[in-house]
Amino acid sequence: AHEMQMGLMPVADPVVKGYDISGLCVPANEVGGDFFDYVWLDRKQTKFGIALADVSGKAMKAAMTAVMTSGMIYRELGSSGTPKTILRRINKPLYAKLDQRMFTAMSLAVIDLRTKELVLSNAGQVHPLMLRGGQIQRLKVEGARLPLGVKEEVKYEELKLKLKKNDTIVFLTDGIVEAMNEERELFGLERLEQEVLTAGGFTAKALKEHLISAVQKFAGKAEQHDDMTVVVVRVL
Repeated sequence: AHEMQMGLMPVADPVVKGYDISGLCVPANEVGGDFFDYVWLDRKQTKFGIALADVSGKAMKAAMTAVMTSGMIYRELGSSGTPKTILRRINKPLYAKLDQRMFTAMSLAVIDLRTKELVLSNAGQVHPLMLRGGQIQRLKVEGARLPLGVKEEVKYEELKLKLKKNDTIVFLTDGIVEAMNEERELFGLERLEQEVLTAGGFTAKALKEHLISAVQKFAGKAEQHDDMTVVVVRVL
């Protein structure tokens, strides 16, 4: 199950002109269902997609659902679909195939390299953070945020954002903000925001590693109960 889960993820950072992008998944002791991936949504490679998913449950059942969800994402390649339509098209078969206790939280962002526009849709995932001009913004998508597979018909919405030079965006799963220390205190979004603020000049790879290190230092000897996934995007 662990090999299946890790096999879904990129083995190297992507090369995207004008952007510095780096991601990492740190699995928990038990196999969970986190995964992230990068996909080109058009044949001319002008629309770059970033998907983060967190499948409920553990072990083989979560790994199998992650594999199925990943396959559904790849089915959409070349479809010219927007993030919200892709989530809607993935949601329906997941609802039909998963039992009622399983679901997949997923965020899907697409960057148009020609216009520098980011389009984000979110199905129950943690709000991404954006660092711009020394200020942190939480990228909240209005409307339905139910995870995939919970309800047959869900009308997901989108957030559209014009990217600027030096913008830094942090995509993450809840294993980071819900990490606990030995006193069962949560790491939380506020601590995460402070760590992002203090690392404004970092490369994407350095910031990714800094955030994971900060969570692990906070947790101390407490056991890691959930996967931690982060993808950092810097606009060059």
